[in-house]
Amino acid sequence: TSTSSTVSTAITIATSPTTPTSTSAALGSASKAFLPDALSVQCRVAAITVSVARVFLLNTNIQDSALYLGMPGCGVNGGNNTHVQLTVAWDECGTMLVHNETFYTATVMLFNSMDLASSLN
Repeated sequence: TSTSSTVSTAITIATSPTTPTSTSAALGSASKAFLPDALSVQCRVAAITVSVARVFLLNTNIQDSALYLGMPGCGVNGGNNTHVQLTVAWDECGTMLVHNETFYTATVMLFNSMDLASSLN
């Protein structure tokens, strides 16, 4: 039998005029293969870019075409020889933006839609 599962990553970005961007990420069951700098987040005025190292994807048997932010239509839309990039506007793909008196916090989920059964073969 084949079972399908989604590995997700929660990425939270907090920014303010006086505080540098900070990120936190949890990779669920894929964390055993997590490499330093495997995942990075760049927060800009109107968009968030998540970069994932291709070597990490190779080590975890994840195809870049299986990655998306928030919704399946929000897949990889950039990159180079070493990284794939997913960029979404702050009002796209289920990105949630919360503002208090000091900080903006943007939250978006990074999904891997691969079938776990096929990755084990």
